[in-house]
Amino acid sequence: MQVAGQTNIVNLLRLDRQPTIRRADLERRHRVDIASSWASFHNQLAAGLNMGLAGIPWWTTDIGGFHGGNPDHPAFRELFTRWFQWGPRAQAGEPAHGQWYLVVPVFEAGQRKITAYLPAGASWKLWDAEKVYSGGCEVEVDCPIETRPVFVRV
Repeated sequence: MQVAGQTNIVNLLRLDRQPTIRRADLERRHRVDIASSWASFHNQLAAGLNMGLAGIPWWTTDIGGFHGGNPDHPAFRELFTRWFQWGPRAQAGEPAHGQWYLVVPVFEAGQRKITAYLPAGASWKLWDAEKVYSGGCEVEVDCPIETRPVFVRV
């Protein structure tokens, strides 16, 4: 690839060893194909956190899973939508509680309200709203299927 003139090359690996960071390896978080289920989706959060604790900064998820989903079924479409709402943030290696943003993943079918803990020491507002919340407490917010809750530090 370098001989062809490409730069910023990233390899997608399916291994259970720590990748060589200098080669920009990108680790997948599992050794087997995952199911298209809410339980598998939720497990991807724990898997990603464990990758970070193991010193592997870049990781990815298989959005939507690989088996058991029916694209024509509304329940699978909801799962797929929620996974896409969370996945790109996770894949970028950004933690849920970043310095400026707090992404609240929705891991339950049919959920339209969610409770989130806002870290102390800052004020927060939803990305698309003006109401400001004090940090250091839990808040309940709407989470319609069309969007995911993203708080911005103000």
